[in-house]
Amino acid sequence: MIFIFHFISVWFFVIIIYICRNEVYIIMQLMFHPKVTVNEYQQKGKHFTFPDLTNTLCPHCRKDYLKKHGFYSRYFISKEFSGILFIRRHICKCCGRTVSSIPYFCHPKRAYSIDFIIQVLKQYHSTTSSLKQTLERFYSYFGCSCSRQLLYQYRKRFYRNLNFLIMSFIKIFSLKETFMNCSDKERARQLLSMIHPSDPTPCDVSMMLFLDNNSTYLTQLAL
Repeated sequence: MIFIFHFISVWFFVIIIYICRNEVYIIMQLMFHPKVTVNEYQQKGKHFTFPDLTNTLCPHCRKDYLKKHGFYSRYFISKEFSGILFIRRHICKCCGRTVSSIPYFCHPKRAYSIDFIIQVLKQYHSTTSSLKQTLERFYSYFGCSCSRQLLYQYRKRFYRNLNFLIMSFIKIFSLKETFMNCSDKERARQLLSMIHPSDPTPCDVSMMLFLDNNSTYLTQLAL
C-alpha cells in the first residue's frame, strides 16, 4: 500500500502547558519541515533558513508581531548524527513569551530522534527474541545502543498513548479496524507496522499527528 501526503504548510504550532505550584506556563513550539538532512541542518547551524515569523502575530496574546530572539541549543542523537543542534527562537515584546522553531525529526522533550524511537519500538514488537537479542540487533542496525530502561520508558508512554494513536491513525490512514479487542502489545505492533522507512516515514507520521492533535508518539497527554 502506498501513501501519498501533501502538507499544506511546512510548519505548525504546538502548545506545551506546564502546571507548577498552581501556576500555568505556556511554551509555544513551532514544528517545521526543514527539507534537508540532519547533517545538513547541523552544518548550517545558525545560518540555516529558519521559518521567518517576524510578520506573525504572537500566538499567545495576538497584540504584537514576533521578533527574532536568538537561539538555544539542544542535544540530538540519531543514526546519522549525534551532537548539538541550534533552535531558532522568537519573542513577543508585548507579553514576553517565546516561540521556538523545532525541525520535525526532533521529538519534543526527547534527545533521541523520531527514527530512533520508532525503530527500537518496532524491533521490540516484531520479534519473539529475548530483550538482550532485540537490543543487540537494534544496535547492529542503528549504530547506537538503547538501554533496557530507555526502551521500557518508550514502551510505557507508547502504550499509555495507544487510544489517542489509534484514533489518529484511523483518521490519517482511513482505517476501518479499531484494534480494540487486542492486547496492548498487539495493538502497538499493528500501529508500528504502518510506519515505514519511507512513505510514510516516522517523521511524516509524527508531523501528521501534530497537525491533527498537537501531539506525537510519546507526548505526555493531558489526563
